Amino acid sequence: MTRLDRRRAWLWGPAVGWGTVVLVASLVDPPGAATATTGPFGVLAADKWQHGLAYAVLGGLVARALGRRTARAALLAVGVAVAVGFGVELLQSFVPWRTASLVDGAANAVGAVVGVAGWQFASKRSPSGWERS
Repeated sequence: MTRLDRRRAWLWGPAVGWGTVVLVASLVDPPGAATATTGPFGVLAADKWQHGLAYAVLGGLVARALGRRTARAALLAVGVAVAVGFGVELLQSFVPWRTASLVDGAANAVGAVVGVAGWQFASKRSPSGWERS
């Protein structure tokens, strides 16, 4: 493995790994009774918060992997995370025990925007800049 390959694995590995976790969790048969019905502060259903959190992490990891703090990189990171989110919703439409939902897709998109914005904010304020070297 070359130095460049190790660098790419270090940058993209967490994003691909988390994306895989989200995909598998989105397609398996849900436990049902173990999930709360109301989210924090009684606002929105718990599953919308779960969608938002999962895609905030994914968006932040994709932004980290891109390594740039430009508006173009941020839009690309959001686009990748949103595409994964809507792709997962599309896949759910073919799984008998899951249902696809545009509202879930919207929660995924909001989470992706929050995650990318959070990464952009944090990376600008960190001592090292958390940038590629």
